[in-house]
Order: sequence, then structure tokens, then C-alpha cells
Amino acid sequence: GDKILAAHQISYDHRYIVIAPQATAPSRRWGAANYGRLAARLIAEQDCEIMLIGSLKERDAGEEILRAAGPRVINLCGETDLRTAAAIASFARLFVGNDSGLAHLAGAVGCPLVVLSGADNPDETSPLCDHKRVIIKDIECIRCVKNTCPRSGEAFMNCMKLITVDEVLSAARDVIRP
Repeated sequence: GDKILAAHQISYDHRYIVIAPQATAPSRRWGAANYGRLAARLIAEQDCEIMLIGSLKERDAGEEILRAAGPRVINLCGETDLRTAAAIASFARLFVGNDSGLAHLAGAVGCPLVVLSGADNPDETSPLCDHKRVIIKDIECIRCVKNTCPRSGEAFMNCMKLITVDEVLSAARDVIRP
């Protein structure tokens, strides 16, 4: 973890937020465009860096977020193993992402969480963490636990599309470390 952060001129005492922008299942993705808007607003409001973590498959989404939010975004997708991701999350002010292995990892090391929940069932699978906000929409198909959204037209992916950047920012303010 130290080498990766040093390569980006960041140390554990920097004010940074971790975002895991993707999910294996398409039905659990909020989208790089939303994360880009969120990152830009977090940077402006919290005066922080944004660390993007995830697999190499998520690198392109990370680059899209970097283009949208600017040079204070550091795309570490594909550069960290689980141990390094845990170390980075343990010093972060906040983790934002879907209900994923990385969210569970961040919660396990004590990082405050904002979890975006759609097709999953947070009552059964949400990370254990004292400082957490789960954003979930009260719609008919919520908690379908399907990896691909079976809906079409305007209803397609509503569980994630209806989550707004403002909602995520509000939840972040509730749990972020000073």
C-alpha cells in the first residue's frame, strides 16, 4: 500500500475518500457518470483526493471518472491486491460503492460506508459496520437478487438509476470521518 500511495504522492494522513465504482453484476452498477459527478462534488466539498479501487476490468470506468472529476482522482483499479485495498480503506475518511467484497473489506477495517443497494438484499448481505448508510429505493422490484435486470424500457435498472448524487452526498455527510 505504501508504495502505491507514494507513487501518487499520497500518504495515509491525506484526506481521501475511496470509491469502488463497479460491480461484477450489471444490475448493481450505478455508472461511471454518476460516480464522476459524485467525485467532483466530494472533492469540492470535502477538499480531498478520491482513490478508485477495483479490478483491472474496472480501469476504464475509473478513467471516465478521472476525466469527469479531475486530477484529484487517483485510479488504482487493477493496481491493488486485497491487502493493499484494506490498508488504503483503513485510513480513508469514507468508502462509497455497491454491496461488494470491497465494501465488506472497508467495513471490516472500520471505514465508514455509503452502500448503494439495488438488486441485492441489504438485510441479508450488507457489510457489517457501525458507521454505514445504505441507499435503497422503495420500488416494486427492489431486492430481486438478479445479476441482470429483467425489466425493460423506463423501468430498466430503476433500482440504481433512481439513486441521485445528492442522496449519496447527504449520506456521505452523515458518516464521513472529519
